[in-house]
Amino acid sequence: MVDVDVPAFRRDVSLPFEPLVRPRRESARCDGAEETFVPPPLDVRAFLDLEGGYLVGYNSGEWGGGLYWYDRAGALLQVVSRTQVRWMFPTRRGALVVGGFAHQGLERGEVLRLEASEGRWTSHVLHLPSAPTALWFESEASVLLAAWAGLTRVRWGEDTEDFTLEPLHEAQGTWTHVTSIAQEPDGSIFLGAAHVVVRLRPDGDGYAEHWLVPQGPRSERRPENE
Repeated sequence: MVDVDVPAFRRDVSLPFEPLVRPRRESARCDGAEETFVPPPLDVRAFLDLEGGYLVGYNSGEWGGGLYWYDRAGALLQVVSRTQVRWMFPTRRGALVVGGFAHQGLERGEVLRLEASEGRWTSHVLHLPSAPTALWFESEASVLLAAWAGLTRVRWGEDTEDFTLEPLHEAQGTWTHVTSIAQEPDGSIFLGAAHVVVRLRPDGDGYAEHWLVPQGPRSERRPENE
């Protein structure tokens, strides 16, 4: 079964503190228009409670997003990035943040490795081929990221230079609304998408792609090379 009603990265998150600065959505104004509308605050997608403060990720889609660093009292210390945050999690050396955006033909995706020094964050960025929509932890130092165009692995280690992106598989067709990933002990990978489960089986240096679909008209939907 595939559940695509509410992708996980669209769920709002409540903060355990009150920020003194609340970033607001971006909006355009026509020349001469009166400023009668105040854009609402950006939606909170994730946060990390860390030593010295809170790292908060915002994502309101086409209306903007960002990664903000607050102290324990809620004062803004640093705007770390303007990426639309989808997931974030701590690592031994700092934090890893996955961001992305896709709207009406505009698309980008990125992974930020953050390291703290003297109360400030520095970031190292890997650019993804498309905006990720599903994540799976392979280990303590690697994740799988899925998007409509394919599957990518991100690895990281103790050194800053040990931060790599590895394209694993290019989608044969389009994976619409991928929202979940699962991995079997034999290395097979399953992706939950709209109306289909995509199965990737290890095959030589890559993967063989198969689509699992219900019986009926949709059962005819298969990758283009099958």
